Amino acid sequence: MRVTKSYPLAACVVIEELGFDSSTLQSFEGLGLSGDDLPDLCRQIAISADHHPELGLRIGRSLSLGSHGIFGHALMSCRTLHQAARILMRYNPLDGETRCANVSYTADNVVLSFVSPFEIPSFPGLMSEIFFAAVVNALRELLGTDLSGARLELAHVPRIDEDRFSDLIKMPTTFGHKANRLLGPIEAMQVPLPAAEIDTAPLYLEQCEKLLAQMGRAHGTHTQVRRILMRMKPQFPREGEVAAMLNISPRTLRRRLTGEGTSYQRICNEVRAHVACEYLRRTEIGIAEIGALVGFEDAANFRNAFKRWTGMSPSAFRARPPDHAGDERETIASLPLAIDNGGGMGNGIGKPRLRVQ
Repeated sequence: MRVTKSYPLAACVVIEELGFDSSTLQSFEGLGLSGDDLPDLCRQIAISADHHPELGLRIGRSLSLGSHGIFGHALMSCRTLHQAARILMRYNPLDGETRCANVSYTADNVVLSFVSPFEIPSFPGLMSEIFFAAVVNALRELLGTDLSGARLELAHVPRIDEDRFSDLIKMPTTFGHKANRLLGPIEAMQVPLPAAEIDTAPLYLEQCEKLLAQMGRAHGTHTQVRRILMRMKPQFPREGEVAAMLNISPRTLRRRLTGEGTSYQRICNEVRAHVACEYLRRTEIGIAEIGALVGFEDAANFRNAFKRWTGMSPSAFRARPPDHAGDERETIASLPLAIDNGGGMGNGIGKPRLRVQ
């Protein structure tokens, strides 16, 4: 289990908003927390806020997808809730030796269940409230609206009434059930996520800018193209569409990129390669799923392309020791200018064949 440093920072903000002193949490700030640290952090959070009954809900609501770093970027790159749920369940950063969240299906509903990896005796249900509030917030970000027809069932009984709880979490909630479950309509799982809503999410754009900065600070048309592609996720636009976004003709775009020593297809491959490297380095998401996130419907095609980009297989890259992090930039930067039609990359203009999952 490992969570990002944004979690204690979010807790500090909420504690201060509730009128309490968060200075006792300073020792947790700036740390990448392990499974051993998280119970201590949650206990200290509860104490710092004097066990305020709305604490868990407010912390969960403050955690957007962008708060989860590169893992959140992966979720925001998904094309359906089904794909996002599969990644969350297999690579949930809260999971330790046992899985705390699980997705199952009935004839009419998809069911997200949660068993807290630990409990805070002085604040029963704190982790459950944080988890489900964060999930509901994530659903709202992915869908661009609240999930219609969904409801939440909690095993514990919070210290606020059901109406107040439902109002804060923005979902009908009832207490005293046998298990913690969020139930939603099964048909929502395969509906394509609204790309326009996701692409303009401020924290998604912030994560994209971090990835762009890691690729190397530079100026010029190729940097503008990189930024557009990074925000589009796997569904890269055609070269002519990018030119229109830049208010220039396709011919002018090609001329400028050639003058900067690159090409549209090369930039497409650079962006895919860099994002894939970040997923491999910083998450435990499976190789086939990383391939899907960067635009490849076939895992073998992704492995072949990744080896062309970096000189090694995705599994070999992931197995490298940490002190080699960043070595692939020089290799990616030397990608050939030629159009790469191999590996299932579609029509050679940066738009791979995709399958909605």
